[in-house]
Amino acid sequence: MAADASLTLVFCTTAIPGVHRWPNAPEEVAYLRDEHRHNFHVKAWAQVIHDDRQVEFITLQLQVRSAMHTSYPLAFPGVLDLGTHSCEQVARMLVGALNLYACQVSEDGENGAIIYA
Repeated sequence: MAADASLTLVFCTTAIPGVHRWPNAPEEVAYLRDEHRHNFHVKAWAQVIHDDRQVEFITLQLQVRSAMHTSYPLAFPGVLDLGTHSCEQVARMLVGALNLYACQVSEDGENGAIIYA
């Protein structure tokens, strides 16, 4: 692939404590209907068109954290209340709010979702 036709993405990662619940959880995981806490691990990718820090990593991380804190209230000091939002819904919100190429959100760094713009 020619250099001018390549896709370049930068990314940041962060973890944000939060609680959520899944009211319609199937019986085999019925405990997920109750509010429970996770460290929501977020990896956000932004597309750039040049190689000189068009998007600065730390700034992108701060934007992700700010969008999360703007979109969700605190459940407890330092812990966001994501309500009934899933990893997919959180990632979709961040893609839209920050014009991201893609966003991955996982629960405790284990299971999650990736949304592409």
